[in-house]
Amino acid sequence: MNIASLSQVFPEFVHELVALVAAARPELVEQVEQLDVIDRCRCAQDDCAHFYTATRTEGAYGPGHSNVVLGSASGLIVLDLIGDKIVAVEILDRPDVKLRLDAFLPISDSAGS
Repeated sequence: MNIASLSQVFPEFVHELVALVAAARPELVEQVEQLDVIDRCRCAQDDCAHFYTATRTEGAYGPGHSNVVLGSASGLIVLDLIGDKIVAVEILDRPDVKLRLDAFLPISDSAGS
């Protein structure tokens, strides 16, 4: 399994993400700067660039799960949190991010479903 820092996988996008998180939930900025990309969504939807920053759960996250919708100028960006820990970043309609994610962690290389 490939694991890399957010800044290694998305060198341009990480700056945008930090700024969006700073505007919405400034207490999470330091966490964003230290996130690793460890897995990805395998839905194969053309516009999906959802990735996991913690071990993926089977099914719903359960108690303590919340979302933070970020005010992106393009696409939809949502943080998945358990408590105050970022466990995933859901991204739709961002071809720039999807291309980078596909290059780093192709759907065909991901184990499971």
